[in-house]
Amino acid sequence: MSSMERLQPHIDILERVEKYQRKAEFNRFLLILTIAGFVAIIGGWISYVFNRFVGVDPTFFIFGATGDPSLAPDKEPILFLSVWLVYLVPILSAMTFSTGSTGIINWNKAYKRIGILAFFLFLLAHIIIVLMGVTNSKLIPIVWGTLVCVGFIVSSRLLFLETNNSKVRTGLVVIGVIALILGLLVAIIVSVELAQLLFCSILGVILSFSGIISYYTVGRLP
Repeated sequence: MSSMERLQPHIDILERVEKYQRKAEFNRFLLILTIAGFVAIIGGWISYVFNRFVGVDPTFFIFGATGDPSLAPDKEPILFLSVWLVYLVPILSAMTFSTGSTGIINWNKAYKRIGILAFFLFLLAHIIIVLMGVTNSKLIPIVWGTLVCVGFIVSSRLLFLETNNSKVRTGLVVIGVIALILGLLVAIIVSVELAQLLFCSILGVILSFSGIISYYTVGRLP
């Protein structure tokens, strides 16, 4: 028996391990995509509730920029803390369940960079919205659509460098472009009260269904 024949079983094992790791990484990515969709849908409903019953986008409220003294944080402390808690729970949950060797999501180099990028874009969106002021609330979906588009395009590049998966890269770019177009359309066509609800809900459904459908059509394949 040649040395190559003796090594072949070990090579086969290594190839199966590599294939399993690639599949596990792909499914982990789909899990993140699906969770992001659910978070987006929840964010849309929060925005609708605020616009419907408080009269402003939650961004203006949590930063005390509503222009209405009766809606100042010290006037509505319970609501103020509750909204911040809703914003912080997903972030704290991700930090809790994605650290250590037993984490549900293992943050590799690409995911860490994407997480930092998402947090930066999240803060940037709020800063831009606050600077625009309540009178320009109609433009809020455009701000989110633009920054979500930027986030997905940059993320597609980071993931491609990590995994060399062109399908994931293309899919993220497509979703980013959809987010930009969707933000423009709802800002032009839909009322301020419903704009964020439709934007976040449609984008969230696209993200969640993309993750679920990809899992059942690709992720579960042997």
